[in-house]
Formats: sequence, C-alpha cells, structure tokens
Amino acid sequence: MEVISLKPRSYCKGVVLAIRKALETKAQNPDKTVSVLGKIVHNQYVVDALEKKGIHTIDRPGLSREELLDLVPPGIVIFTAHGISQSVYRKAQVLGLEIVDATCPEVAFTQNLVKEKLAQGYEVLYIGRKGHPEAVGVCRDKPGVHLLENAEDVSELAAQEGDFQNRPIFVTNQTTLSVLNIQSVFDAIKNYYPQAEIMNEICHATRIRQEAVQKAGDMDLDILLVMGDPSSNNTKMLADIGRKEGIPQVYRVESVEDLDLNWFHKNSRVGVTAGASTPPYLIKQLEDYLEQVDLDCPGPLPQVNLDLLLEL
Repeated sequence: MEVISLKPRSYCKGVVLAIRKALETKAQNPDKTVSVLGKIVHNQYVVDALEKKGIHTIDRPGLSREELLDLVPPGIVIFTAHGISQSVYRKAQVLGLEIVDATCPEVAFTQNLVKEKLAQGYEVLYIGRKGHPEAVGVCRDKPGVHLLENAEDVSELAAQEGDFQNRPIFVTNQTTLSVLNIQSVFDAIKNYYPQAEIMNEICHATRIRQEAVQKAGDMDLDILLVMGDPSSNNTKMLADIGRKEGIPQVYRVESVEDLDLNWFHKNSRVGVTAGASTPPYLIKQLEDYLEQVDLDCPGPLPQVNLDLLLEL
C-alpha cells in the first residue's frame, strides 16, 4: 500500500492560537475554573484532551452561545476560535466572568469588516452555514446582515427586498466554505445586485488545503481519507472536493480507530488529508499504521492516546 500525504493539512494558525491560549490560561490560573463556551475547535478529541487538563467545554446541542453562558460556572470563560457576538460578550461581562477571547484572527478581521460596512450604510450579504458559530458570531444582533447559504437564498432575498437594488451592498463569507461552491453564490448576487462589492474571505489556510485536494484528482488515488470531526465544516468541504475530483473512494474518519481495512488492498494508493482542526498526532498515527499494516494479518487497530494529542 502506498500512503500519500497531501499537504498542507491539519492545524491552521487560528486553531494553534486557540488551543495554546486555553492551555496557557489554565497554567496561569491553576486554582480557577476554566470553561470554553462551545467547542474551542470542531474536534471532539481536542475537547476530551482539554478536559483531562482541567479545561471544561460547555456545549449542549440546540443551545446558542448566549444560552450556554447560563451553564458556565464562576471563573474564566474562553470564547472559541469561531468568534462571538457582542451580545454574548456583554452577557459574560454582566455575569462577572473573566473573558479570554480565542477568536481566530481571520474571523475577527471579517467581523470587523462587516461592522465597518454597516456603519457606512451598506446592506451586508453574508454567505455561511445557518447555525454555524462563526456565522452566528458575525450575523447576530446585526439587522443589516443577511445570511445566505446558496444561490436559491439570493433569489428569495431579491424577491423580498427589492429596494436593495438602489442601495450599497457588501458581500463576504464564512472562512471555511468551499472554493468550488461559493462562486455560484457570488454569481447569483452579481446577477441581482451588480453594484455589490464582493470580498471573498475564505481564509488562506482553508483555501490551500482545498487546492491540495483538487490537485490530488490527478494523482490516480484509489482512496482519499479525510481526517476530522463530523462537525467540522472545513473537513466536510475537503471530502466534497475529493468526490468532485473523481477520486473513487472518499472516506471521512476521525482517527485510526475508524479505519475499515476492507477499504484497502495491497496495491492501494491512499491519499491522506485533514481538516484545519485535526491534531497532527492523529494524522501521524493513522499514516504510520497504514504504512506498516499487514492486510493479511492486521491485528488490532491502535488506540488514541489523549496525553499526546495536544502537542503543537
């Protein structure tokens, strides 16, 4: 079996900064309760490893960040890499929590840009996933921001808000979207609103990881393994691109523990990539296993060691 590492992959700068900030906060405040409002990054292994370090994740399906604040015990609260709305920030202050903001610099740039454009009188069209914490952080509390998920949403907005034709419009987007899918939304917006100013804010880390998978379409791969949490949007985009590039088999896995050896044969060409919130340790463990496994007599799959997971 040939294992081909598609690079770049794994942690981006924003993820490294967020995890490092969480670890430093706990190290500097060993006697205080340190909580993260939602998953610091979309990876359950990282969440579990932080819990072992005494850094607690406050996350409940269906609850907003504002609602989750009611579950945070007194002490320090860390805002995740995905960014946060001003209403959540203010509520944390009212609750008397010490705040550590781990917002990714790329996300913070988009948030500030949207605020500037609203102050200048623009209507803002924001392309993102409904309910995704990054999109919520940008759109919440801002009546002039309109969330769009696809080209169909653009036509619906145009039917409801015909007066936008004569108003300045600014367009931006969630940083972890697909470079393939977002262009159709931009085109639809330009069709309805030719005056729109468009700034594509897919972050550099997301873009170059997606481009690496696009190039993999010419590598005659039999299998593409995309490592990452099921809730990770940038990981999902990598898998979607792999399928669009015609790679015969594309599987999403969280770790080596998810491998099904029936996927492989001795002559398989296997590409391995990973989302920007996937720990390097998990990738190395999977690749090391695939490079040495005897498919005729494989033995048990290795287990993840959380004590090694947070090495940056």
